[in-house]
Amino acid sequence: MKLLLVTIVSFAVSCLAAIPDKQSPICNILNYGAQTNNPDSDVAVAILNAFNKCVKTKKKSTLLIPKFGVFYLNTPIVLEGHCDWKLHWLGTINLKFMFNDTSYLPLKNFGATQGESSVFVLKDISHFELDGGKVGVFDGHGESWWNLGGSSYRPVLLKTVMVQHSIIHGLTLKNSPFWSMAAGGRYVDIYDMLISSPSNAGGSKNVDGIDPVNATHIYIHDSIINSGDDCIAVKNNVSFIEVANVICNHSHGLSIGSVGIRGSFANISHVLIRDSIMYGNETTNGARVKTWDGGSGSVSYIRFDNITLHDVYNPIIVDAKYW
Repeated sequence: MKLLLVTIVSFAVSCLAAIPDKQSPICNILNYGAQTNNPDSDVAVAILNAFNKCVKTKKKSTLLIPKFGVFYLNTPIVLEGHCDWKLHWLGTINLKFMFNDTSYLPLKNFGATQGESSVFVLKDISHFELDGGKVGVFDGHGESWWNLGGSSYRPVLLKTVMVQHSIIHGLTLKNSPFWSMAAGGRYVDIYDMLISSPSNAGGSKNVDGIDPVNATHIYIHDSIINSGDDCIAVKNNVSFIEVANVICNHSHGLSIGSVGIRGSFANISHVLIRDSIMYGNETTNGARVKTWDGGSGSVSYIRFDNITLHDVYNPIIVDAKYW
């Protein structure tokens, strides 16, 4: 079997341009009302103002989250419908609205099913770069969420929807309430990510690392993922995914699925997972495929190549009746 290598290419789309360079206009959120070290100041307002009033009005602009103190995000945020820009995420953002057991309730209307509720969403954008500079941090402070139990409304920390011809790199995602990242779109390069959601936190089920969903030609590589659930979980409506040089610690697997939940239709094809390492005495699975009883569709052209396993309970597992 021969799989296509995933590369970032250009063809006729709504926005054909290069990713912004170092000379691009800077849209600093501090100039749009952001306050540091103030838990009552919602940085979502400043980010949206900077995006709408600056990024969208200036060519090849950069939205800057500066390395200066800690910002607090109190409400979900969606950056939607723009191309040829950069998000330079150098500071730390703490998710605040889940510090007590009732603060999460507004999110129940921000997505109805598992995996749809999200905190920070990038939607319908192209020729985009998210650069964390290996210093940017998004901390979901998931402890309160995990203690609630269940997963229907726990939000994904970072989600991309219909993002194309873009790169995302150098950002730390930690303590996510649910999946750390849901990667949707096409021709997206994701690398140098550091993801940490602990395996020993009570109730921290479903804190996956990176989950491609509704995606094609996604390349995930050269990243470190410490996860209390799947390291990578390739979800539904996905094709031509490559995962390479990923280090997984304390995870439930480099996984295909789960798919077919509640009798749903699923289609996953042409996935290559290679040259990666899994270790840790709480790592339960290595190469893994999991489908639900009663689901329909297909899982085809899947290849695991050169995966190194240390202290993994199930090195290879295919479960056609996952639940």
